[in-house]
Amino acid sequence: TVILLALAEGAVISSISHTDMNIHRISPLVWQRHIGNLPFSKQEKNALKVSNPGKTANWLKNEQRKMRKQRTVDYINDRFGISESSDNICDAFGLSCYVVDQSKGGAK
Repeated sequence: TVILLALAEGAVISSISHTDMNIHRISPLVWQRHIGNLPFSKQEKNALKVSNPGKTANWLKNEQRKMRKQRTVDYINDRFGISESSDNICDAFGLSCYVVDQSKGGAK
């Protein structure tokens, strides 16, 4: 999958690039923080652990990931008044929100 994604990225970047264009890589944590989807705090991690006794560390980490993805879905649906359930589509919207908001001076 990583190789295919790298090939796709190379094809896209080379086809849209020109001398007046700047391409920036944005970490998921950057745009997620921008839309208010912060990483789990110690308190949130502890509350999840307490409410799910006996679950493995891996299960808890996966659950945090699911919950953060749902936060993004909820944000996008609320911001745009839509009902999209795909976390991949909502991730793309979230990144787009960051880029557009930054181009407008950082407003959300």
